[in-house]
Amino acid sequence: MAASFKTEMVLVGRLARAEDILAGLTAVALERGIRAAVVQGVGATREAVLGFYDQEALEYRDHSIPEPMELLSLTGNISLKDGSPFVHVHAILSDEQGRAFGGHVMPGTRVFALEYSLMVLDGPELCREYDRETHLYLWPASVSRALG
Repeated sequence: MAASFKTEMVLVGRLARAEDILAGLTAVALERGIRAAVVQGVGATREAVLGFYDQEALEYRDHSIPEPMELLSLTGNISLKDGSPFVHVHAILSDEQGRAFGGHVMPGTRVFALEYSLMVLDGPELCREYDRETHLYLWPASVSRALG
């Protein structure tokens, strides 16, 4: 069964130039008491670190992009991990020639500019749990199946 939430509010904002995406969005969540939200954003990065989860080795492989990129799409969520807000976002970036790169946003992804929106959710606590099969911290199995 899927968990049901209502939209409590939508917050819009921007991160400061050179701010780390994960640290910045985590700070917003802590300041506003956000425990569950849907994240969206657009802008540009000064440098990025994107992750790819190797499903055989069960670990992330980082890919550093040290040059400026357009941030075409930032999407993900905020939920709880060990009682604190945990930002989980993926990004699609493009270079000056329009080539696209994507992946899991890792620490060290710093913005040139980022406009974000957070759809803050009201509902049951959404706490990440360690999943032995994937070695990832995922939402519990009770929210893993869509309603039929």
